[in-house]
Amino acid sequence: MSPPKNQLHGLYDAIALLDADGKTVLAGELWRNQPVLILCLRRLGCILCRAEAKKLYASKPAFDELGIRLVTVVHQMPKLELEAFKPAYWDGEVYLDSSKELFVLAGGGQLRKGSQLTFFNPFSSVWKTAIAAKNTVDDFNFKVVLAAHAASGCWLHYGRDHCHASWERRC
Repeated sequence: MSPPKNQLHGLYDAIALLDADGKTVLAGELWRNQPVLILCLRRLGCILCRAEAKKLYASKPAFDELGIRLVTVVHQMPKLELEAFKPAYWDGEVYLDSSKELFVLAGGGQLRKGSQLTFFNPFSSVWKTAIAAKNTVDDFNFKVVLAAHAASGCWLHYGRDHCHASWERRC
């Protein structure tokens, strides 16, 4: 997938996020001093989201060596799910974007959504991914998986006007 449209780049900086302690952080602060890889997850209790986070965070030493900061952004962050998510699946920074503005901009101006129809097809890639995820995820909230609202994705932001979005993983 191509990166978000150029006219959207400047809008990233002003998006208000909340950190795990409830403090407001502007999205631009995430990449002000160094490149950042942002893992956008739908919800912390989702088996697919947990598996993806665990897999990416396992590579953190390689990203540290490259000078790339890792953060996760979610649009739902219930306290119990956050406590179960950290540190088991992600021991780094987690931010809340309840307005989904970052998700929309990273999606090239539209909110990417997963289809609930994939759950009715036992041969879909979602089921294959979920079955594989059960090998690495001990606990999850299955009701969350069935309530798909926004697709998950990953994008690298390396400077004010440079980013690359990849929405290959979907919940």
